Amino acid sequence: DHLIEGAWNRALLEEAAQLVSQTLLSLTTADDPGNNIDYFPRKGEERNWAADAMIEKIWEHLVETKVIANAQKDPGLPKVLLRPPLDDESISANWECLVEAKAKTKTVHHRCLAGQRKYRMEELHRQSNGLALRRWDLGEWLGATRRASLEDVRAFLQLCENIHKTDEYRRSPIFWDKPLQDIALIPSENGEFLSAINGVLFTNENLPPNNIVTGK
Repeated sequence: DHLIEGAWNRALLEEAAQLVSQTLLSLTTADDPGNNIDYFPRKGEERNWAADAMIEKIWEHLVETKVIANAQKDPGLPKVLLRPPLDDESISANWECLVEAKAKTKTVHHRCLAGQRKYRMEELHRQSNGLALRRWDLGEWLGATRRASLEDVRAFLQLCENIHKTDEYRRSPIFWDKPLQDIALIPSENGEFLSAINGVLFTNENLPPNNIVTGK
């Protein structure tokens, strides 16, 4: 550690941290919009006041910099973007295929959850005192997929099945706080959406006209 601690050097580190934060955006690629997250800062094993100070400033700047790709592959502010309820890349990719552009715009791209990236995202959330990269509510996140067509309902139900199979969901508090069967997402005859626990399924032999599910 040859850099002397002082106001001047701290000011230089501040400028360097801002430059690094802005440069990180250029590391994304069209095929992998979350690639730049691999370069988010990490603390070294040895304590170094200059490195620690710069890393702290980088995290501060990242919160205010359009450095996280949304599901439209556009750069977004971490303090505005939302993470999915679960850090599962495959499930998030399937969700993106079912929602409108408005929901995609405010949600991080599924590639941002690949591998170790989800831990860098969590660290940015922690460094911002919970202001950046907050999570979607499970019900609202799934609600963004609501469609009335039979094909869309099938795709949604497959998504729910995949969620239910994941270990992360089963270990998560939302497994108990927000059971999938309690979320109103299945279309009924009158145009309303019902939860699985409040709906009745009919067989082909006893199916009401133009009906998928009806209320009890």
